[in-house]
Amino acid sequence: MRETEEPVGYVARPVAPAPAEEIPSPDLQSPVREEAPSAADLTAAGEPAWYQGPYHYLGQLQKSYLLFENPLGLVLIDQHAAQERVLFEHYLDAFDKRDVKVQKLLFPIHVDLPPSNAETLLSWADWLKTAGFEVEPFSARTVLVRSMPHMIRFKEDDMKEFIVSLSQVVGDPSKSTEGLKRKMVAMLACKKAIKAHDQISAAEAEGLLENMKKCKDGMHCPHGRPCVAQLKMKDVDKLFGR
Repeated sequence: MRETEEPVGYVARPVAPAPAEEIPSPDLQSPVREEAPSAADLTAAGEPAWYQGPYHYLGQLQKSYLLFENPLGLVLIDQHAAQERVLFEHYLDAFDKRDVKVQKLLFPIHVDLPPSNAETLLSWADWLKTAGFEVEPFSARTVLVRSMPHMIRFKEDDMKEFIVSLSQVVGDPSKSTEGLKRKMVAMLACKKAIKAHDQISAAEAEGLLENMKKCKDGMHCPHGRPCVAQLKMKDVDKLFGR
């Protein structure tokens, strides 16, 4: 990581709130709807209906899945999808509060792009600054990235992948609503920031579960794939002919 300065807050100018909308995923998967949970989705204790505690952490499978025991049986959590969901919602929350903390880079990152992609991306420069990304031209084929959102914490290669991917999906910024812009950038940034197959501790696994419980949709990643699977004891028993 090449950034060393302390994060600073960037406060965006107020914008009119956008209605809930379906958004295209940057990786061209099906659209997803981002909504707060309804009363029917919550238990009497105010917890999401999918959360059936208490949970006891058992371990990690192939550095990809977190295993928990609960009163119903065995719970599997896709750690990559769950981390992506939590980061996505934290990022959007910072957007909504117009308080995206920014990490200045000690050395700007050079990203090479086709000239047409570079031109389109730079048309988003003012808006991207509100998202925590300060981008400026270097040449017809190269842009410089001078800052990133503090919560994203990209490595250099991750940043380059993000900028290249973003340049391929953005169009005319004037034709996109504020909500669409935020969700598109947040989904793509979170997808590039989270890496699979990381070893995590029991405390980190339990903390991730708690953060999922606070999410608007802790059961799915931002692209709509499931984060949680419940294997009930009767299904386990069937595996052994009981």
